[in-house]
Amino acid sequence: MKRIVRLLLTACLLLYGLVSCAPPAARPVYFLSDRHGLSFPVVQDWCMKTGCKTLVLLDQHNDINADSSIIHSYDWAGQLVDRGLVSEVFWVCQYEATDLELLAKRRWLEDNTRNKSEENARRVMEAFHIVDFTGFRKLRLPKPYAVSVDLDLYDAARESPPDGVAESDSVRFIRETCAFLRAERCPLVTVCLSAAYQKNPGSAWNYLEAFMRDSPRTARWLFAGGDFGEREESREDLAAFSRWKNEPELFQRYQCGFYRGAYLWLNAPPAIQELFASKELAASSGTTMAAFDGANAADRESAQVAPGAKADAQKMTASLLRAMQDKLALEVELAPYAQKEKLERLHRTALTALEAYFSGKPPVPPPEPRFAFDDKRSRGIAVRYRTATEDRGCLALYSGLDFSQGYAEAGAGYASQEAARDPRYRWITPEELDGLFINISLFSYWEPMAGYDDFIPGLDSLILVNPQAESEGARETLLQASIASERGYSKENFLRRLSVKAGLHTDGYKSPGVTFYKAKTVSYTAKALPETQNRR
Repeated sequence: MKRIVRLLLTACLLLYGLVSCAPPAARPVYFLSDRHGLSFPVVQDWCMKTGCKTLVLLDQHNDINADSSIIHSYDWAGQLVDRGLVSEVFWVCQYEATDLELLAKRRWLEDNTRNKSEENARRVMEAFHIVDFTGFRKLRLPKPYAVSVDLDLYDAARESPPDGVAESDSVRFIRETCAFLRAERCPLVTVCLSAAYQKNPGSAWNYLEAFMRDSPRTARWLFAGGDFGEREESREDLAAFSRWKNEPELFQRYQCGFYRGAYLWLNAPPAIQELFASKELAASSGTTMAAFDGANAADRESAQVAPGAKADAQKMTASLLRAMQDKLALEVELAPYAQKEKLERLHRTALTALEAYFSGKPPVPPPEPRFAFDDKRSRGIAVRYRTATEDRGCLALYSGLDFSQGYAEAGAGYASQEAARDPRYRWITPEELDGLFINISLFSYWEPMAGYDDFIPGLDSLILVNPQAESEGARETLLQASIASERGYSKENFLRRLSVKAGLHTDGYKSPGVTFYKAKTVSYTAKALPETQNRR
């Protein structure tokens, strides 16, 4: 008996040794972007490495379009099939679907192949399997397979939960999706925010937050943030950009808005930015090779120092990730004034001062500067009036203020009245208030720039100093960071706009002797009149 026990113990120890010496399971890779087309090189790279030929697409759209040599968000899945990278696509088009709804999706897919070659159209129709999520979970697909999730899928679910239900159908659908991905141990998942197709910024950011929180703790997150000054790639993009611009009260709210390209992420809600930090998102160069266990040293090196556009994109995204962390730190530095409640109070202060100006009351005196321009305790404030499409006046007290002594409120009142009669514009009248927005900008301290491109658009406001200016008052020209986000400027276009404002030619920022300063900036925009006053 003792001999049997010893043999059993020995066997257990040997088994334990084998398990403990086994290589650790590969960490799943999650890739995040706004535009779905950015998933193409990631899925392509993974399919080529693993030999996988199956894609699971959770999306409202089938992402099939006419044959093209350029990858777009509206055709990237079809191009995977066209190029022989994927032979099967399971298109999960909604949570539950009737047979008629699935048939309608099939007809839509057929319509989208009409402008493809006969061969490519046939390949797409043979490759695509259209299912709902309920049916898909019952399938037993051979592993491994890649998964791509477009968060606009969840926008189609009912948003408001019924009485007695703790969460919306959308969020519950997300949680079930994440539970499935964890249970299946999917090795590659790409996630697309798809802002241009979302109805409401608050809901879209909630979907992303829920998805990231429910993702596997071991997941390795990669991120492609796009470009500052990104252009539209479709009619849907163009319509969305126009809608965001014309309805800033809905789409460009403080810490909860939609913007073009990299500005989208720079203005993401604090909860998203904190998740980026906690999950240690890394900049993607458009390839996942170095992220997967088993990649050799040469693979890792080539992915990290990718040539040409991939290296530029990776560098840009890495810069964006640092800027997002800088913005979180800035909101702490400018606390409590960077908090939404305080910014709303400054907005009310500006409006009250404007109404006092209209009624003929004595003007608000300017606050007295307490600090020198280059003092790190120095703060500044600007008030800018705008419609949905144009500026109507601005005044900036961009340095010298001591916010700890209440000078932010005094500055907001004074700047508001002066902005209303900015000599560069037709003076503001009471009749305009319904259509006006008030933008409040808070400036941190100013620091010299190493060169004209040493800044992050949308985060840094700039001052151009031109020693050759005709007058002392024209030596310094300010352009606020919020203008870059609102207008989707590239770095170059922001500098060109600053140059023209300074009275120089468009490339004047390159002129000898011209120097620059930058200050990190928090901006808040809201309608001049609250909705309750607009309805009176």
